[in-house]
Amino acid sequence: MTPLDRKLAEFVDRTTQMERFCEILRSRTKPIIFVSGDGGSGKSSLLARMIHECSAQKIARARIEWTETRNPDYLAIMRSLRDDLEAEHFSSFTALVNAYYDDRVKLDLTVNSTGNISVGAGAQFGGSTVGQMSGVVVRDCMIVVPRRDLGVSENERMVRLTERFLADLAILTAKTPVVVFFDAVEKMADEARKWMWGEFMAAVRDGRVPDIICVHCGRTKPDLDRDTRLAVEDTELGPLGLCDIEEYLTKRKVICSAPRDVATLILGFTKGHPIDVANAVDLFEGEQEKLAQKAGG
Repeated sequence: MTPLDRKLAEFVDRTTQMERFCEILRSRTKPIIFVSGDGGSGKSSLLARMIHECSAQKIARARIEWTETRNPDYLAIMRSLRDDLEAEHFSSFTALVNAYYDDRVKLDLTVNSTGNISVGAGAQFGGSTVGQMSGVVVRDCMIVVPRRDLGVSENERMVRLTERFLADLAILTAKTPVVVFFDAVEKMADEARKWMWGEFMAAVRDGRVPDIICVHCGRTKPDLDRDTRLAVEDTELGPLGLCDIEEYLTKRKVICSAPRDVATLILGFTKGHPIDVANAVDLFEGEQEKLAQKAGG
C-alpha cells in the first residue's frame, strides 16, 4: 500500500469539510478555499481526500506543493499547472515563454578544487576500451535566462506571461471545470505570494477564469482585501474527537479489548491533535507487539 493509499484508507473526521467541498464543486459558490491548521493537523490528508474526490468525479486537477527544497516562483507555478492540465491547452503561453527565455547560454566556467586530483594513476588496462577520464565532471547543467535583446523589463515580462497563461486557462475552464490545489503555502516566497494573490487569485476572484476552484492549504492565512475575503471559503482544522480516534483505531486495525478506553486514553494525552494521535497509536501498537512476543517466548 502506498503512503497515499494508506492516508485515504485511514482518513477520519473532516466530514463537514468534505461535505462543504463537494457542495462547492456542485454550486461554485466560492472560487477559492483556504484550509488552515497547525503542523500535523491533517491538512495534507484532507487535501489527498479532496484530490481523490475530484478523480472520482473526473474533474481536471493540478497540484503544487512548497517544501524546504522546492520553492517555485510565478513562472514555475504556471509551468507546473500547464503540465498537469496538459500542455496542449497552453500553446500560446508556451510560445511566449520560448520567446522571452533563451537556453542558448555561453558560460565561462571556473572550477576551484582543493587538494590534489589524480586521474588514472597506476591504472593498468588490458583488452578493454576506456572512455572519458576526468578529474572533474559537470553534468546536466541546464541554465535558462531571460533574453536581454528584447528590451522587456522583468515586471512587464511577468505581466504579459501571466495574461497569456490566464487567457489559455480561461479557454480550458470554459470547456471543463478545473480544481487547483496548493499545499504548504506558508513556505511560498514573498514574491510568489504577491503574484499569487495579486495576479492569479485576483483573476479567479473576478471571474476572468471561469469554472475553477483553487484550494490553498497552509498554517497561516495571508492578509487579504475585503473583495478577496468574500470570495474565500475558510476552513480551519481542529482536533479529533473521541469517536474520531476510535474510528481511527478501527481503520488502523488495532487489536484491543476496549477500544473506547484506549481512545479515551489517547485523547487525554494528545488533546486530539491528529499527528500526535497517529504517533500514540504507533506507540500503542509497538507495546502490543512487545507483549505478544513475550507471551509467545
